[in-house]
Amino acid sequence: MAGLLLKNALTNPPVFESSGRMRLLPHASEEIKKILCGTLKDSNAGVRRVGSSIISSCCVGISSRHGTMPIAGAVADGMEALPLQENKWGEGILTPFLVSCLEAAIGMIQQAQAQSQAIPPDVFQFALLGSLQTLVKLLEDDAEKFERGSGAAFNKIVPSLLRLLQICGETRVKVDCLKCCVNMIRVMPGSLVAQMNDFLGVLSSLAGDESVEVRKYVCRSIVTL
Repeated sequence: MAGLLLKNALTNPPVFESSGRMRLLPHASEEIKKILCGTLKDSNAGVRRVGSSIISSCCVGISSRHGTMPIAGAVADGMEALPLQENKWGEGILTPFLVSCLEAAIGMIQQAQAQSQAIPPDVFQFALLGSLQTLVKLLEDDAEKFERGSGAAFNKIVPSLLRLLQICGETRVKVDCLKCCVNMIRVMPGSLVAQMNDFLGVLSSLAGDESVEVRKYVCRSIVTL
């Protein structure tokens, strides 16, 4: 409930007669960003889901049947930036954080496989699920805008997704990785073009996956290409 209230305050901030749209002090803005990133590592799936929704809405906009729209029409109306949109926090905090979660999970999976151990359901696994869920939402809402605001860290996303598809056996991880790839295909960033041969190889290896959902997104990837 607290997360939903926060989302409403950030995406529909009050407008005051004397000072205009609500603004956050820099230290408050940075604190909220860090808290939102922290929700992606929470063990509760509902908390991760709300955190992902808030992050995407504040970064790239809100999806509707008319397409992705800037929050409260701020950009379209030439209004001042809304809370959390006053700088490219995707470049400074969010995207590096998401990439670090993916890379940490890859390292953990590889270590567990090398030692023939089961992957423990600890904070790294929750962070993986939360970061993938957030990437799916960001890329689904506006992949092009997310890429523009992410900086160099964006180029590390595709290799991480492909590596996860190669080494992770969990269906929900593979499905979310494929969803991310499908949404990236639509804007075809340079990082995906550079990894195209590897991407096609991964799709080929997953074409016979036992999960119907995985096979569905493999087909969707091929059709979208």
